[in-house]
Amino acid sequence: MAGWTHHKDRGESQAVLNSFMEEKKTFALEWKATGQVIGSLGIEEYNAAEFDEPDLYGRELGYVLSRDHWGRGLMTEAVGAVIDYCFNTLHYDFLMCGHFIRNDRSRRVVEKSGFQFINELAYETRYGSLEPAKIYVLYNPERKR
Repeated sequence: MAGWTHHKDRGESQAVLNSFMEEKKTFALEWKATGQVIGSLGIEEYNAAEFDEPDLYGRELGYVLSRDHWGRGLMTEAVGAVIDYCFNTLHYDFLMCGHFIRNDRSRRVVEKSGFQFINELAYETRYGSLEPAKIYVLYNPERKR
């Protein structure tokens, strides 16, 4: 649902995790009871062709969650914490977020988190395929536009 296939083995998973840690822009979502990483949230540079706000400072939020943990409100809670961090610690003016149209669960997280729809587009996945997607924005209520 996130635009890439399941990892083939632990080595591939480790390589992905290592790249996330090196880039220092991804949070791990941990299940406290077991210490298991069950998802992640990344703060990425956004594509100005999709959303042009040259006088504002913002990023794009992306997330994935293990299917075993869907439907529990965990990602909505985690997205809320990252929004708070981005607006109150990093002082971003806005955040963008998107989802593939076929991903209704992700749409619910986006809407529950307060993002507002701005555009529909074809998103190029890591594999070069095009997926219909919707893009949303959330402005920092403490910042002036």
